[in-house]
Order: sequence, then structure tokens, then C-alpha cells
Amino acid sequence: MPTSANPPFVDRRLLAKVLSLLDSEREGEALAAGRQASKMLASAGLTWTDIICRPAPAAPIAAPFPVEAIDNGDGVLLPPVGDTWYATARWLVQRQAGRTTFEARFLVRMLLAGERGVMPAPWDAAAMLTIYRAHAMPGEAQS
Repeated sequence: MPTSANPPFVDRRLLAKVLSLLDSEREGEALAAGRQASKMLASAGLTWTDIICRPAPAAPIAAPFPVEAIDNGDGVLLPPVGDTWYATARWLVQRQAGRTTFEARFLVRMLLAGERGVMPAPWDAAAMLTIYRAHAMPGEAQS
């Protein structure tokens, strides 16, 4: 199993397409689809148990930090929610914080990138921070 520093990646859309062929009336096609899906998982270092028996969702993220605590003084932006930008993206998406379609899509892209272990570029982190500042109320509790 890949480490958390190198999370597994499976193209979910392609996997879903392959799995839809399991319903084929042609037995050979259905069998080939099952084998192809298993190969896709194996190449990512996953098993069917990893996919089907996912762990329970993590506990809710701790309450957001005060906006003043976001800059560490070195000009490095710290994530305002949780300890990763992925946690911040998840928090913002859960609260539908994007005020425009563009912002909402941007947040979903950041969330999906975080699921793959991709760190946001500095300008993306700054954009998430701007959305957070516009959305979060000081002292807002997690739900």
C-alpha cells in the first residue's frame, strides 16, 4: 500500500466505466472488465477491500483559526482550517463558501487535488484564504 506521502491514484471515471461493463450480457466482456478493474487497483497498490471497506470519515475539523493567526510572519500562508490546505478546501466546500460558480468550481478542484496529495500553488492558497476570510465568522464553531 502506498504511503500517505505518496497516496494511491485511480482514475475513478475510468474505473466506473470499466465496472459498468460487468453488466454486459457477453460473459467474456464482463470477465475482462472485472480483470481490468482489478489490474487498475493493483497498479495503484490497492485491493478491493481498500475500495469497499473504506475507513469511517475523520472526525470533524477543529474550529477555524482566527484570521489573524493565518500568516506565520515569514510571508508563508498557513491553512486557516485544520493543518492542511486540503482540510481548508474540504471545510469551504462543505459550507458552500464559493460565492460564484467560478469560486465553487475552484474549491472543488482544490479539494480533488488535495485528495491526490497535490499541494496548492501559493496563488491558489491565497485565493482559498480570500474565500475563507469572506465566508468565516470569527469564532465560528464547526458543525
